[in-house]
Amino acid sequence: VAGVTSTVGFKATGGDGKGISINGVVINQRNDTVVRFQTLKFGMGSFAFTPEAGSTYKAVVRLGRTDALIRYLPPVATKGYAMHLTTANQPELKISARGTTEPLYIFIHSGHQVMLAQSVVSDANGNASITIDKAKLGKGINHITLFNGAKQPVSERLIFNRPDMMTL
Repeated sequence: VAGVTSTVGFKATGGDGKGISINGVVINQRNDTVVRFQTLKFGMGSFAFTPEAGSTYKAVVRLGRTDALIRYLPPVATKGYAMHLTTANQPELKISARGTTEPLYIFIHSGHQVMLAQSVVSDANGNASITIDKAKLGKGINHITLFNGAKQPVSERLIFNRPDMMTL
């Protein structure tokens, strides 16, 4: 979404399905480098990216010393939703909605149990922040889904809540 910083995650695999090391850049239509990235471990990595309205982007990935792979990124949307989850002490969910003023709803579930369901109040810029109480999350994987005013899912994130260690 234009003007919204998002985390882009990726995984690079070889023909055998195992992770490989790569590095690359994202460039815009003027061939300016806007971000550099590389794998960290097992062929996985991530980078922060803030697309500009009206711009186009492509990723240029180096595979070894001589081979390169070029792929165009999806078009930049002027309307849409983005969620960013930080999990330092208490998890915080930052929501950005652009091009809409409709009500939003957040729904968190673990397994078949609803952990949280609430409406989201955005500021004048379409941003909202929700602190999530870890004690109210299920143990293991929790699904966070953002719904628009028509009750359609528009964005999703996962959060892992480490189970307590059992004593034997």
